[in-house]
Parts: sequence; structure tokens; C-alpha cells
Amino acid sequence: MLVFFACAIIATLIYVLLRERLSPLVALTLVPLVGLLGFWGVSTLLGHRVVPHNYAYLLQDTYIQSFLSKITPAPLPENALVRFGHAARQTLPKKNKSPSVSAAQITQAYQAGLKALQIQAPLQDALQEMLQTHSLWRALQDHAQVLVSYFRQGVGKVFNIAIMFIFAILFFGILNDVGLFNPLIHAIITLSRGNVIAICVGTCVIATLAHLDGSGASTFLVVIPPLLPIYKRLQLNPHLLLLLVAASAGLANLLPWGGPLGRVASVLGVETSALYHPLLPLQGVGFLCVLILAVGLGWREQRRLKNAPPSGLEDTPALHLGPSRHFIPNLCVALGALGAVVGKILPPELCFLIALCVVLLLNYPNPKARMAKVKEYAPEAISMALILLSAGMYIGILGGSGMLQAIAKHLADYLPASVLPHLYWVVGALGVPFKLLLDTNSYYFTLFPLVAHLAAPHGVPAQSVGYVMLIGATLGTFISPFSPALWLGLGLARLSMGTHIIYSFFWLWGLSLWLLWVGKGLGLL
Repeated sequence: MLVFFACAIIATLIYVLLRERLSPLVALTLVPLVGLLGFWGVSTLLGHRVVPHNYAYLLQDTYIQSFLSKITPAPLPENALVRFGHAARQTLPKKNKSPSVSAAQITQAYQAGLKALQIQAPLQDALQEMLQTHSLWRALQDHAQVLVSYFRQGVGKVFNIAIMFIFAILFFGILNDVGLFNPLIHAIITLSRGNVIAICVGTCVIATLAHLDGSGASTFLVVIPPLLPIYKRLQLNPHLLLLLVAASAGLANLLPWGGPLGRVASVLGVETSALYHPLLPLQGVGFLCVLILAVGLGWREQRRLKNAPPSGLEDTPALHLGPSRHFIPNLCVALGALGAVVGKILPPELCFLIALCVVLLLNYPNPKARMAKVKEYAPEAISMALILLSAGMYIGILGGSGMLQAIAKHLADYLPASVLPHLYWVVGALGVPFKLLLDTNSYYFTLFPLVAHLAAPHGVPAQSVGYVMLIGATLGTFISPFSPALWLGLGLARLSMGTHIIYSFFWLWGLSLWLLWVGKGLGLL
């Protein structure tokens, strides 16, 4: 039943995002919340307790005193409640301020409390009466605490990115306004002579180089802000920019310090360098394939624009493409901020906060002008940050409730026995679609060990299974709703998740299948 509700949540969310039935903020919050509440409700009706009772309230002085009065009629010392409570709490694991306490734990705690008071008396009947005080209201509180823990777990994964996005969008927006990117735009358009194919190929090269640090967030921050104005100036589809960045960064994600390869290596218990060396030829061929894709998509985009009015450099007066008055200081601040992010010298959100303050001081003469510029970009920055935080609800519920793990574990149950010897190829071929259903941890830490275990009796090495699943899914990294970095890229490009999936999904999936065939031809798989 958990798998059913998990699939229902994911399918519903994908539908409403693709069809734009609900705003991302509302969809990412309410769809998983309603699904979780539905799962809890149906489980309760069927008599299955999903959320265990939390008896932590029985450690309050009122309940301890009531318990002691049932145990012994003799008067107690003045500090009896303090001693009992202290001894009882010492038996509990120190997780957080309000840990979940089971019936067995509360029994152990009460036994420790009685021992501290040197009271020897049977406690089962009195304790049973105390456990029966767990009412419907207490059960609702238990469910609320679990929901809050899911929310905090999910938001904790995206909080820093949301904060970074607020400062980054303000920072790059101001730099764009003061003309920092104009010389770059001028140079690229001049060198390419407005050639769409050359710009698409250049996008892939820049994105690949930017992703050498393995950070998706920094890749989008480095690539999207300077290239988006070029795409807009030439009337190119901004979805093409995001697709090319997603393909290039997804392929570069095979680096040893990239997350996917590290997860596969940890499951196999080997060094990432040992796994990466055989991947080098595939990554080289894959990069050529990405460039060929860029050429093809650029040619298609060029044909689309053939009958459109030219939008070259002459459309805008040269004055607007010149550097700003403080070009060199602004450039130094931008390079310093990006260098600190890529070099991991400071947290990205702190880098962009400091850089934002510096460019405000450089370019605007008084506090009123600075605040006016901040207010100009604040609505866009805040709205995207809210979407990122609401994505935390989605990620937290599906991850914390075990829904993603349940999907991964039950996938093999629906396949016929004849498919099991080739299951790893099936899963690898469906790697990109799986990225819409599973987060990275569930895919590599839950599904991968399961598939490797099922393939082992048929003589398939676990390392081969890892390569197939890695190659099949890597290009789907930045099409997954579970990727916080993708939400950042969407915000920078001012695009929606649904339209990005519609535009990019089949291109990335097709390229992924081609890479699997290349890996087979190279003898890697």
C-alpha cells in the first residue's frame, strides 16, 4: 500500500507540473501532504498502525505522580518526582528535545525510576493503565510530530540552496543591469557571428568545464546568468540552454568526485578512481555525442528562426553593449564570488551575500537607490526560494516515510523470472525515467544493491550492474524533481519544471540509451 500511495503522489505531481494545473509551490506542498494523509488514513481504517504511539508525555511530573500513587500508598520523599524523572530519562536515547518513546522504552524508564526510589513493587497493572491514557488527541499529535520531522528533514536538504538563490538572483540581476555581461555577449555573438550552432556548442563546453567541481548548483550559477541574455538576444529557446547544460553537467557528473560514482563505489566497497578509469573512453565519446546533439538542436533552432527578423548586434545601439562605468571592479567581484563558490572557500550563500553588498556599494550612490534595486528583484528571488522550500516538503515526505525505498524494493516483484538475468539492463535503460521517481540516494543505495543481488545468481558481476545503472541514469540527474540544483537552474532561467521535462526528457533519455550502447561496444558493460 505504501508503494501505491508513493506512485500516486509522484504521478499526480508530474501530471500537475506538466499540465501546469497548480503552481509549483502549491503542488509540491499539497500533493505529497494529501498523499501522506491518505496513506495514514487508509492504514488506520485497515488496522495497521503506521505511526507508533509516542509515550514521552508519561515522563511529565503529573503522570509520574499518578503512577507512583498506584504503585505504593506510602508517602514519598519531597524530591521523589525529580529523582524518578531523572533516572527514567537517563534510559532514553539522546536524539533530540522530544524523542519518540515506545511502550518498551517507557517500561524500562519507569523501572529505572522505581529502582532510583528503591521501590520494589509489581508495575505491570499500573503501567498498563498509564499506557491506556494515550488518546485520539495524543495519536493526532504523534502524526503531527512525524509530519514535522519529514518537513524539517526535507527542508534541511534545500534550505542552503534556497538562501543562496535569494542572494544569487539579486547579485546576478544587478550585474546584468550594470552591463557586466555585455562585453561577453558582444564577444560571443561577434566570434560566432550570430551562429546558433556555434553558441550551442559553446554552451556545452562552458557547462562541462563549469561542472568539473562536481557541484550542480555552482554550474547553473556560472553558466545560466551570462548565457541567458545571449539566448534571449538571439531569440533562442531558453529551454535549449537548460537542456544543453543538463546534458553536459550530467555527463560530467561521472567524475570520481561526483555524487553518483561515489555512491556506486561505496556500495561496491571499492575506490572511486578504480571505477572511473574504465569510464574515461565512454566519457570522451559521450562528450562528442553531446556536442553532436548541440549541433543538431542548434541547426533545428536555426531553421525555426530562419523566417524571424534578425536579432543580431545591430538591433541594439552599441552603447548598451559596452562595459559599465565600474566594469573592472564588478568583474573582480563576480570572479571572486564564483571562484570562492567553485573552490569551496566559503559557503555559496555567504559568498553571494558578501558579493551582493559589494556590488550595491559600487554601483549605487545611496541607500535609497540600493534598496530600490533590491526590491526590483526581490519578488522573483523570494518566489523561487519558496518553491525550493516547498520542494523540501515533497523530498522529506517521500524520503522520510520510506516511500522511495519501498518503490525501489518492490520494482523486481512485478517482473517475470525470465527478465531477471537481464534486469540490470532494463533498469539501466529506464535510468532517466527512474530519476523522475527516485532520488539519487534511493536509486543507488536501495535499487542498485537489489538489482545487483538479483543479477548475481546469473553470473553478472556487481560492478557491471553498477556501470549500467550509472551510465543509464547520469543524464537524468538534472531532469529530476528531486534535484535541488535543478530548481535553482530553473529559477535562474525563469522556466518551469513541467516545460523543462517536456522539452528535455526524450533528448536526454535517447542520449542515455545511446551511451549504454557505446559502453557495450567499448566492452565496459
